Amino acid sequence: MNAFLRVDSWADIPGAIAKMQAAGVGHRIPLLQGLLHGRIARMEFQRDGSARQFKQWAAASRLPALALLGDDDHAVPDGPDSWPCARRVLRWARFVLIHGGAGRPEHYEYAAHLTGIHGRLVMVECSSANISAWQAAAERWAVGAQGLTMRPPLGCPHPSLDRGGLH
Repeated sequence: MNAFLRVDSWADIPGAIAKMQAAGVGHRIPLLQGLLHGRIARMEFQRDGSARQFKQWAAASRLPALALLGDDDHAVPDGPDSWPCARRVLRWARFVLIHGGAGRPEHYEYAAHLTGIHGRLVMVECSSANISAWQAAAERWAVGAQGLTMRPPLGCPHPSLDRGGLH
């Protein structure tokens, strides 16, 4: 969704929310609402994001801040080793939320709420196959941080698309 929906200014947020609702992908809307209403700072990092980019954002954040790492794409969900900024981001965290199941708005509302409580939250969206790798990375690098892992129901891996049929 990131490649098609850009939010470059405050004025873009209401339109982005409307487009997400219309497309039926409203799970991240609570994070955009938190940003729009000045409750949280939010930055979504891409796989190729740099530790320098993260450091600049974190230093400028004056609100409780949520860093989102979206490692659940259908193309290359490789885990923390494929994220150059993973170590820096996890070291910064006071709370790590590893989200290894399908997104629901209430999960993201909870993430926004936890951000307000802990001040610095890292949310990792990952495939269910990479939950253990992200947990190990958080234990190694997010020393002293609290954490929570959300898993899909047994027998329902995430993502649930048959990769053999994707071209």
